Amino acid sequence: KEKRILLETLESEGLLRNLLFETGSLLENSILQALEILGLKAERFNEGESEFDAVFTWEGHRFLGEAEGKDTKAINVDKISQLERNLSEDFSRDEVDTYAKGILFGNACRLKPLSERGEYFTEKCISTAKRLKVALVRTPDLFVIAKHLKESPNADYAKRCIESIFYTEGAIVSFPSPPEIKIAPSV
Repeated sequence: KEKRILLETLESEGLLRNLLFETGSLLENSILQALEILGLKAERFNEGESEFDAVFTWEGHRFLGEAEGKDTKAINVDKISQLERNLSEDFSRDEVDTYAKGILFGNACRLKPLSERGEYFTEKCISTAKRLKVALVRTPDLFVIAKHLKESPNADYAKRCIESIFYTEGAIVSFPSPPEIKIAPSV
């Protein structure tokens, strides 16, 4: 039982690394954890035929996110087209009054070292994001801020990161740099 608990703890602690190298449900789980670290209660939505990777609210605004990982390519227009359909499908639900803010989380060229990855989103994907006013999030960027906040919680910095997503329309989110960690002088 103790070994199982330790293995579960180890797996949970390493979940954020999936933002760098994974696809599918492993990538989706790590995105949900990163959003939780930012102070958001994000969850999957699965009701009938509707299935969305991440749904959450912040200060009265609804967000709907879709995640995609590609082995050797940039995220293409197919995934943002799926996000567009999901946004429309979500809006058609009886309990929804406004369109959600769309977010496309992309882990492009995931099998390459981070320093060798090229563009994360194709031109068509970016063009569609502009039309839909969707925020594009590179998951390695999300990793940096989530790791920092996990190690050094800072509500003000987390809020600025969320605002970066909220105010980005049709472009790649540029997160603020993590604040310097002040270390108390040793006595």
